[in-house]
Amino acid sequence: MTSKQKALNDLFFAFQDFRKWDTYGIAFKLMDQRKVRLIDIKDVAAQIGISPEVIEMRRRDWVSL
Repeated sequence: MTSKQKALNDLFFAFQDFRKWDTYGIAFKLMDQRKVRLIDIKDVAAQIGISPEVIEMRRRDWVSL
C-alpha cells in the first residue's frame, strides 16, 4: 500500500466514524501534509451525505483557527 493509499484509507475511516472536529482534524492535517487533496475529502464526505460546500466551509474555519 502506497502512502497515498494509506492516507485515503485513514481519511475514509475517519469519515466512517464521524466525530465532527476530530474527523475534520484528521482530514485537514492529511491535506496540510499534502497526502490528500480537498477533492479527496469532498468525495469521501459525500459518501456519508456531507456536501462539498460544507467541507469548504469547514476548511475555511480550520485555516482561520
